[in-house]
Amino acid sequence: MLVAIHLPLSYRYNGSPLAPFKIERRPISQAPTLDELKQAVSILEEVLQDIEGFAKLRNPNLGLPHNAYADLGYQQEDLEAIRKSLVSFKSEISSHYARTFRRGLFLTLSILLLAVSLLFWYRPDLVLRWSRSRLRAKQNREVTNQWKTEVQQFFQQAGATTQLDGKHRLRITAAPSRLKPYVPMPVSLAIEQPEEQDVVELVQQAAKINKSSQQQAGILLYRQPPDTLFRLRMAEVRLRDRFILIPIPLTAIEQALRERGASSGLLAQYTDRYLPGADLFDDRNAIGDTLSFFGRGELLQRLQENLCRSQGVGIFGLRKSGKTSLLLQLGFAMAQHPLVHIDLQPYGGKLYYGADLFHQILLKLSQLLEEQSSKAVICPKLGESDLPAASLTTDFISTPVASE
Repeated sequence: MLVAIHLPLSYRYNGSPLAPFKIERRPISQAPTLDELKQAVSILEEVLQDIEGFAKLRNPNLGLPHNAYADLGYQQEDLEAIRKSLVSFKSEISSHYARTFRRGLFLTLSILLLAVSLLFWYRPDLVLRWSRSRLRAKQNREVTNQWKTEVQQFFQQAGATTQLDGKHRLRITAAPSRLKPYVPMPVSLAIEQPEEQDVVELVQQAAKINKSSQQQAGILLYRQPPDTLFRLRMAEVRLRDRFILIPIPLTAIEQALRERGASSGLLAQYTDRYLPGADLFDDRNAIGDTLSFFGRGELLQRLQENLCRSQGVGIFGLRKSGKTSLLLQLGFAMAQHPLVHIDLQPYGGKLYYGADLFHQILLKLSQLLEEQSSKAVICPKLGESDLPAASLTTDFISTPVASE
């Protein structure tokens, strides 16, 4: 039931008694439109306000008695009908807006679904490319979280204190030896190949967290060797801004974590190399720093291709000609493959050492399996140590590698 009000032309109070109006309740067979509902609400609110205002004027000192509306010729149930109709009309208006919103949302989702279906039908390559990008982003997040954990463990073993500072950054709050004057200092993690923008962001972050120091430093951890633009930007900020950038490959950190006590030595090695006063030409040991290794990129590429084709490769050269440095860089470049390093000098005076060498290879590989699977791998001992490797073929095939 809705309220229908018949108003005279001059129903408003204008100093004379309020002109009467007729109130009747009747059902509406057809649903009103939104404009009609808004108009009805406006009229009813105005009428109700005028009636209550006029009743208060008739009884200014006594308030609004129960029979104030009856004195004006109106019944209390008429006013209650107006109030209920106001509530009903406003509820209907809210329902109308809700229905309109649901229709619009359904239409929008239908259009999006149709667009995605047409895109998948006519251009499936775009959908596959988008899916690969989402999967790659998820994998990068997982790899980043894993590396952040290992990097924090590396600095902890090296005697430094770190804290997380964003998705791809850490902050060193306490450091040993020569790094002390530069703390707090930022550490940036580049999962992909580092770019010149990584250098710019590292400089900005260092200036933000260490404003008091005249000379600032930062550490960049990279997974793939940087390009030429990165090297140029690194040299530019060192000369122009006196900013010290210490690049450390993640593969070197991964290898240092496998050996007890190697983390502090690795951090000291790269710190001494890039902090002021270092002589880059005074290298008595093999070069493990990718940025300090020059001129043999083509040889490295050829070695990778031969090894991936399962071809045996021998590297020969005079002492201090760079054989060990080349092997270290080859290990960094092929970090996705299982690699073991074995020193052959102890076997120089032996006639047969194939069995012992073969056992050392198995032992190193079993250690890699233990690190990746967190399970103890028992490496079998095959034959005598002074036998040739060819005599162990049958035993090797028939003996399984046990794990606990």
